[in-house]
Amino acid sequence: MSDKYKNIKNRIFYLRKKLNLWLDHYYNKNNSLISDETYDASLLELNKLEKKYPFLCIKSSPTQIIGSNCKSKLHYVKHKSLMLSLDSIFHEKDLFNFNKKIKNKLNTKKKISYCCELKIDGLALNLIYKNGIFIQASTRGNGITGEDVTKNVSMIETIPNNLKISDSIPNYIEIRGEVFITKSKFFKLNELAQLNKKKQFSNPRNAASGSLRQINPKITQSRDLMFYSYGVGFLDACKIPDNQYKILQVLKSWGIPTNYHTRLCIGLEQIIDYYNMAKSIRNSLDFEIDGVVIKVNNISYQELLGFTTKAPKWAIAYKFPALEAITKILSVDFTIGRTGTITPVAKIKPVYLLGTVIRFVSLYNFNEINRLNIMINDTIAVKRSGEVIPKISRVILSNRTKDAKKIIFPKKCSVCRSDITSVLGKKKWYCTGGIICSAQKKAVLIHFASRNALNIQGMGKEIISKLVDKKMLITPADFFRLNVEKIMKIKRIKLKSGINLINSIENSKKVDLYRFIYSLGIPQVGLTTSMNLANHYQTYYNFIGSDFNSLLKVKDIGPSTAICIKKFLKNKNNINFIQDLFDLNLKIK
Repeated sequence: MSDKYKNIKNRIFYLRKKLNLWLDHYYNKNNSLISDETYDASLLELNKLEKKYPFLCIKSSPTQIIGSNCKSKLHYVKHKSLMLSLDSIFHEKDLFNFNKKIKNKLNTKKKISYCCELKIDGLALNLIYKNGIFIQASTRGNGITGEDVTKNVSMIETIPNNLKISDSIPNYIEIRGEVFITKSKFFKLNELAQLNKKKQFSNPRNAASGSLRQINPKITQSRDLMFYSYGVGFLDACKIPDNQYKILQVLKSWGIPTNYHTRLCIGLEQIIDYYNMAKSIRNSLDFEIDGVVIKVNNISYQELLGFTTKAPKWAIAYKFPALEAITKILSVDFTIGRTGTITPVAKIKPVYLLGTVIRFVSLYNFNEINRLNIMINDTIAVKRSGEVIPKISRVILSNRTKDAKKIIFPKKCSVCRSDITSVLGKKKWYCTGGIICSAQKKAVLIHFASRNALNIQGMGKEIISKLVDKKMLITPADFFRLNVEKIMKIKRIKLKSGINLINSIENSKKVDLYRFIYSLGIPQVGLTTSMNLANHYQTYYNFIGSDFNSLLKVKDIGPSTAICIKKFLKNKNNINFIQDLFDLNLKIK
């Protein structure tokens, strides 16, 4: 096997693993690890590689599947017709290419008629009506089967139990649409959660998804979910309009909610006008949108254009670019990472941006504070572009007031009172306390148990902190020495919770190689680098036996990261701690 072919195969393997991880978090854990732009760029790269090397394409690839396989306590149901997803674009040139492909396929020079709709950031839903009576509802799932949420959907006031009487109502029909929660209701839910000291939703989509998947339908009812239809799936023989725009009008006449802002656009100029209109009203809407959906209006044209394995060729989602939000710095705290790194974190006046409430923003380091000229009480612009993590893009100096205060780095660690020292020209600051600093120790243990590492479910920051304070946790291996009796010494943990935690610890003993590498907390080795290392070395023993030159052959690893890895693996204490884990029955899959 040539090196070139091996590298291509490894890249495809890596992209699939990364995309599947993101899909699992998005669909099954109501959690977005990355932005839509990052996801779509990775999916596009994988799609291009699979098209160039079709013998490497497999049926289970993210390019070939819709959504994600359900992992739920709810029952599953099969859709009568596939619930496809949409391909996405982010630039005007991509819109021109989409329109060009449509015209070429239809062999016409005439302007194409498109039905343009707001792209609501919610959860896709399939409603079934039989003889005009609502009988079943399900989520998209993997496009073939979805979760049965009939009881919960029956609690949504905007979804009628009976369609309005009409000669055109079919005996059986699948109606597709989006379930969502309004911004105003989202804020009230989080205020209530904060008041009751419960976990808050990160964004409206997650709130809608979590609300729809409740075992108790009364909880769904209390969340005031909304629904807008965007089309139909399977239906028995009946007369319906021959275009998308009129179908939505018919659905509305039956009592099914559709969005007011849907427009019929002829040609590219009108589509661009519609896109700009949607962007201009985005902030004034009481529901979250992240773009517009553009569909060839004529149904016979749609049938001629066809589908890929996961998306229609006659429709596209044109996404909005990243936005900024204006807010204010209230205070600055200095967090201590697992390697002792001191990171200034600004507490800001809560601001809503791209579907998420942001309360804290990292200031990264001393140099960044100087570069941006940031002060406490400053008015700032926050953006989320490319990645989920928010950042300060600029300080609005014209709004600076007399109460602005300079940010001063501490000289002593706030936890262990050890000296704080700077390196690399004040770019990085460290607590010199090392193992005696409980903040560093807790950060190491929290990282080890985190979702992307060993994923010890239920083992959160608060419990870990208390276990460290009681000296029951010193090294990561101590997780596997815990038992129910020890766990129950923590205040507020009852027998059932203690048993669940111990079961989670046992389940975490079987771990993927990339998760294990990530859990070690090696400096400069994040989740993506861990995936690259696992993909390259395949086994743990190959990894620990790696040398400097072989590390440099791993994708995206340079000399600095290679040195960090070798330094970590040469440390006898680290190797002993890893051996300790294996002695306690940790197994790498």
